[in-house]
Amino acid sequence: MLIKDLCANIKKIDEPDAKAAMIWILGEYADIIENVEKLIAYFTESFNDESVKVQLAALTACVKMYL
Repeated sequence: MLIKDLCANIKKIDEPDAKAAMIWILGEYADIIENVEKLIAYFTESFNDESVKVQLAALTACVKMYL
């Protein structure tokens, strides 16, 4: 599964657009990703240092995950 491969290599993502896209995937498919809370938490650890695009994607993904 492609999503599983992306999640396995999440720490290699360093561009803001790529981070925002990965966070979107996490939020959109939160119901089928096993450890989605841990993966989103990885991006929220450096929330204040991220670009606005990544911050907004993280907020949206958190809301989607809990809804």
